[in-house]
Amino acid sequence: MSEIEQRFARIYEDTRKDLYSYIIRSMREEHTAQDILQDVYLNFFRIFQQKSPPDDRQCRMYLFRIARNLMINHSRRFYIRQVDLVEGYDTGPGAAGSAEPAPGLEDSVVDRLEAEEQEKILGELLGELEEEHRTALILRFQLDMRLEDIARVLQCSVSTASRTLQKAQQAVVRAGERRGLKPA
Repeated sequence: MSEIEQRFARIYEDTRKDLYSYIIRSMREEHTAQDILQDVYLNFFRIFQQKSPPDDRQCRMYLFRIARNLMINHSRRFYIRQVDLVEGYDTGPGAAGSAEPAPGLEDSVVDRLEAEEQEKILGELLGELEEEHRTALILRFQLDMRLEDIARVLQCSVSTASRTLQKAQQAVVRAGERRGLKPA
């Protein structure tokens, strides 16, 4: 096995579990999560096939970014497949002239689109942060990592990791306030 293949194998083993848990929590469907996980690694390997991948922390961020984009694309395709395109189909709940409300599919799609918009705004706010602060927030709130684990990833003490998280949260709030947003 070549050096690059060994590195890809190590990256896969180091990130597979966290990446899968992130995807399954977002998609809530095991089969879809497994498909997306496979596509994440295929895309990542295709991108870095001709050149050496960046350091491990950046690889991890690339993988999670690819996963997020694939989940958004999947959600959009799912919505399009669920839309009824049969002309004149106006019977049943939620149809024009029907007193019954539409089933929850539309509500769930709207909720998902709102969540995507909030995630986009949060991504923009995170983009304004220092790399260390952004990484700390992602590890804590997207991956649900404990302070001890975050400290290991950031190569610092637990108390430093805690202070870094607090500063990062304050920085996100300030960045949001500059945009006219108020924390919930």
